[in-house]
Amino acid sequence: MANNIALPDTYCSPDALNRVLNQQGYELCKRDKFLGLDVQVIRLIDVFFIAPVLIYTSTKEELPKPLRITLAALGVATLIYNGHHFLLNAKK
Repeated sequence: MANNIALPDTYCSPDALNRVLNQQGYELCKRDKFLGLDVQVIRLIDVFFIAPVLIYTSTKEELPKPLRITLAALGVATLIYNGHHFLLNAKK
């Protein structure tokens, strides 16, 4: 029975269905695609393009040190966060 979801026996709006499912511990969400790209594709772009660019730019000596530290921290955080969430959602 743990795999069953109790639903009302009548037609209902998505909001009403979402309320019923939320009461049972389930969550429905609609993900809009950004520029037609799936969330996982955006995460891969973050991991393989944006994070390396941020980290590479942080190595430029002509930039002020606080900016370089910030860029490096943002690059590493982007890499870790999006890499972790990509792997979590890839299993589903």
